[in-house]
Amino acid sequence: MRFSRIRFALGVAIALAGIAGCAYHTPTEPLQIPVGSRDASLIVIDFASGTGAKAGTATITARVLNDLGNTLVGQTVTFTTDTGSLTPIQAVTDKDGRASTVLTASTSAKVRAATGSISIESPIAIQPAPGTLPPAPPPVLPPAPAPPPTAPPPSPGYAVTVVASPTTVVAGNGATLTATATPQNGAPAPASYAWDCNGDGTFEVPAAPANSQACAYNSAGTIHSSVKVTGGSVVGIGTVDVTVLAGATLAVSIVPATYTPTIGVADVFTATVTSAGPVPPTTLQWEWDTNGDGTYDVIVPLPSPPGPVNALSITFGAISATPSTTTVKVRVTDTATGRTAIGTVVVTVS
Repeated sequence: MRFSRIRFALGVAIALAGIAGCAYHTPTEPLQIPVGSRDASLIVIDFASGTGAKAGTATITARVLNDLGNTLVGQTVTFTTDTGSLTPIQAVTDKDGRASTVLTASTSAKVRAATGSISIESPIAIQPAPGTLPPAPPPVLPPAPAPPPTAPPPSPGYAVTVVASPTTVVAGNGATLTATATPQNGAPAPASYAWDCNGDGTFEVPAAPANSQACAYNSAGTIHSSVKVTGGSVVGIGTVDVTVLAGATLAVSIVPATYTPTIGVADVFTATVTSAGPVPPTTLQWEWDTNGDGTYDVIVPLPSPPGPVNALSITFGAISATPSTTTVKVRVTDTATGRTAIGTVVVTVS
């Protein structure tokens, strides 16, 4: 709390000096004690700054005195301020000569107290209330990241599924592939289907409206067959795996089993392929060694005659050492699966 007092004592010193100067007086004369004026001669201002919940206020007390320094009761004091508000702006001095008011302000102020022709102005300190403190500067935030670019709308296409029936076949056999194409993102209805049966990346079966295709599988392994679906400029691809098992073992026999030919006379040798499984009709490569020297000197060009039988006419010439034997050999190869079989017949030339 800070107190400010301003006092004006008018006539007090003169009165006291006058009394002190009377060193001698007539004993029969009564002592004259001056009586102070009832008019205000001095205003003293005290104030108390509010704190905590009362911050932003100050209680101001004006004490009114006469020329002898005595407090005056019932004096009307008017308060004014250069900022804020006062409650009340007028107050009457109590038995102690005090009149009070409350200043509400956001900053320190100057308050004037007046009664009659006497007035006094005093600075009043105010502790700012929490709500009147200057606002804190806004936090400095980093710039917001740029929004991600808008993704382009999805392109039209087809969701393509392919089913093989059956999914496992023996080499030399086939399966039927069926495709289902679902338009997406505004794609038109599918118009054509092209097929890559053997999984080499080339659609060897041309595009056609049918969504199914019979494919032949001649090579053992897992074949990744695929279909290309087209509708206008929209294309979709679907795949399916077909497991191709190697075919059963091939065997080949030659008749007659033994033979004694006549020199210079043509004789027909017939070779027949057999198997526990199916025998491919068009993928067999036939090779003949007619004189037993290990070289296949007669090769039947593909495509061979259909069926598991191949016949070859052979004419034997004179042999320097007679009687002599030679071996006629035939090798047959399934070019689709790589299966091979060899058959022989011993020929005695005399």
